[in-house]
Amino acid sequence: MTERQQMFCREYLSDFDAVRAAGAAGYQDAGAAAARLLKSGSVQKELAKAVSKQNGAKGGGETAERGEILAFYTAVMRGAVSDTLIIQNKRKIQRTESDGSKVSDEETFIQTASVPPKLSELMGAADRLYKYYAGLGSDSDEAACGVVILPEIRSDSGSRKGVTE
Repeated sequence: MTERQQMFCREYLSDFDAVRAAGAAGYQDAGAAAARLLKSGSVQKELAKAVSKQNGAKGGGETAERGEILAFYTAVMRGAVSDTLIIQNKRKIQRTESDGSKVSDEETFIQTASVPPKLSELMGAADRLYKYYAGLGSDSDEAACGVVILPEIRSDSGSRKGVTE
């Protein structure tokens, strides 16, 4: 790891602003350098080590391990994790005073509800898991997977197959 990369790591850990840290470390195009540095394996290891040291973590501590992250994304993708929604409601209360007069009041109460993750969150978790496993390169067919766009298929009559008009 170069001295400039080490300086980037020190600067980055002060406020987690990668572009500012790259500029402070002397990189010309700070935005591009920041993106490149954050993808660098040696920089990632240095940052993880520094964060663990700051938190006093020694395995199973404050910093999540790779396996924990993968397990969490898998749980989100499968819908096993739910979010808590906080609902604030108001209700009117009427009571009769001892002199016979009626008094109306309003009471605020808080309720919670467990909600499943949105489809976009499930897809995001699946995408992160796919990118992780595709990046391992263990299965070249999986890593080379992509989207294929086929032309519209028409029957002899000219109408689209599978579409009723």
